[in-house]
Amino acid sequence: MAYAPQNDFLALLRNTAGGERLEAMPGLDFVVAALARAGMISLSVGQLAPASNQITTAWFKPAVPSWAVEGVLYLWNASTSAYQVASPALWSSFLAAITGATPVVQDVAIAGPSGINTSTTILRVLNVGAPVTLVLPAASTKIAPVLVLDWANLAGTNNILVQRTGSDVFPNGITGPWTIASDGGSVLFRPVPGGYAA
Repeated sequence: MAYAPQNDFLALLRNTAGGERLEAMPGLDFVVAALARAGMISLSVGQLAPASNQITTAWFKPAVPSWAVEGVLYLWNASTSAYQVASPALWSSFLAAITGATPVVQDVAIAGPSGINTSTTILRVLNVGAPVTLVLPAASTKIAPVLVLDWANLAGTNNILVQRTGSDVFPNGITGPWTIASDGGSVLFRPVPGGYAA
């Protein structure tokens, strides 16, 4: 028997005060919720598309009422700057963005402090002519590691200071800024629970 999303649902047993009650849930809804719970995808659920971090956020639009039929999963299409129904091509782009396989480059050309975007995987410090201060987002929100590099080859004279956010720490509990002080220097910051490994 082939799976038909209009007729076939997952059977769920829900605990109630009097025992158990049989419920049903559309298969796609269950899979999408499980991926989000496992931390494998960033998910926005609702009737309105998310307005930020679209390239790394899947949008699930549940049916109304939600138990009647499967909802629809949308992924961001960078070419059209709009959400579209998930397809293999969009999944490839989405997975590359959340794993850092496709570089997301951010250039900094001011002394700062400048915030590092949650989706940035490569940050290039350009010729600023002064020391530069960068601020990492909270590690819990960072989508992939970020390589901070002295693109202008001037960090020996104009140090690059990388600061953490909130209660995040660097290795060994360091709370002060991480300093790049050699020409052409770079550091890869990997988000981990409670801060960044570098």
